[in-house]
Amino acid sequence: MNTANMNVLTNTIGAVESGGQVYGKRRYDAYTPPYTNTQQEHTITLGWAQNYGPEAKKLIQMIYDISPANFRNLDPKRSIYDMLSKDWVAMEWNPTASQKNILINLIDSGAGHTAQDMLFQDLMRTYIKDCENDFTKDVKAQMMYCEIRHLGGKAAVNRIFNRCKGDYSLTNIMNALSKDDPNSNQVGSRKFRSRHEKCYEFINKYAVNEDRKPVTTIVDEFMKYIGVHEYDGIVGTIQRWYYGTLVKDAWCATSTSYFASIAGVLDQLGGKQESVYTMMNNCRALHKTDGRFWDYPNIPSKLKKHDVIFFQRTGISHVAHLWKDETYTGSGTISVLGGNQSDMICKKEYKQMGIQAVYRPYYGEEKEKYMFEVETVKRGDKNNSVLLMQEIFRARGYKMKNGNVQKCSGTCGPQTEYVIEWYRKQRKLPDGKVCDAAMWRDLLGM
Repeated sequence: MNTANMNVLTNTIGAVESGGQVYGKRRYDAYTPPYTNTQQEHTITLGWAQNYGPEAKKLIQMIYDISPANFRNLDPKRSIYDMLSKDWVAMEWNPTASQKNILINLIDSGAGHTAQDMLFQDLMRTYIKDCENDFTKDVKAQMMYCEIRHLGGKAAVNRIFNRCKGDYSLTNIMNALSKDDPNSNQVGSRKFRSRHEKCYEFINKYAVNEDRKPVTTIVDEFMKYIGVHEYDGIVGTIQRWYYGTLVKDAWCATSTSYFASIAGVLDQLGGKQESVYTMMNNCRALHKTDGRFWDYPNIPSKLKKHDVIFFQRTGISHVAHLWKDETYTGSGTISVLGGNQSDMICKKEYKQMGIQAVYRPYYGEEKEKYMFEVETVKRGDKNNSVLLMQEIFRARGYKMKNGNVQKCSGTCGPQTEYVIEWYRKQRKLPDGKVCDAAMWRDLLGM
């Protein structure tokens, strides 16, 4: 399921869970005490998606991970932070009035809104994979599968989909739902009929067709042109793409940039580059906290196909790519693929002792997981994405042009725009006055 349809699913289930059945609305500040929904719920439920117990604790941990400084500001006495090491269900935790207020402030913060959507979408990816394995890859059917399973669990959704007998159209799924016993289970209950009908309506209205293109990688693209010399065919195309004309250059970084662009992962490398050092430094900055970038001497012993390898060879920097799994020992050679190797695109052996750093890109479903949607922020916007961005700025000590610490208003005015522009320059992101996808990844350490 692509990002657009994942957001349709989020807006749909958010509407029927806590948004008054209004598409796109959901109550991020929803707080439910123990035993309110059922006698089996021994502790609190948090957020628009009704995260209970372990999932509620996971949500609070995510909020801390996204914005620890703001978390500490809202929880100065560690009343909530200290609970992250405990089993909320086993201890039947019922927060005090003060703890309740802190929890609500946390889940209704910018970081709280983002964490709730991320947590929900991670769960939906698990459901979607099960639906693909057990029943169908049809996107609309998968959305209804997620809606039913989120309400009633796996046994209930299996019962409904088995009743469809291979016809997974929305109409037939609704017919299967209507045949469920309204007295013996939650899914078939008449009080949830309007919920199912609203989901049917929203999915039909907002779901988009998905043209699933085969996943391509930087290595896949390089492999198509092995043996091509400088100025021949694709190399001329690469140079015109980068420079606008043919030039004599060391084109290992420009060719990597070009094929990364085709594979849809150029942003992971920090944009197109001629300089290997700039590419390496941008990559390091973007992925310093996600466990995908390693500097010497901390190179992993098991290197994987598609890893991006940054070399220093005889005083000249070089970037190339693993076309097969390799073992790193620090001595001997390693076989890589890239441009400007013997003035061509080819496979070549390089000394392992020359490896400076390694980056492991993400593709396909893994990429979609990283690419949760956060809105581009520009002057005049007023939304939760602005609030989250401002909270991160404040936590990191960024100041407005007039010298005051950045306030978290949720509105992007001229002062917030100033901080965006300053941040981009400081982090060596392309000049601009908007917080776009590349800046979000840098802010969130993705």
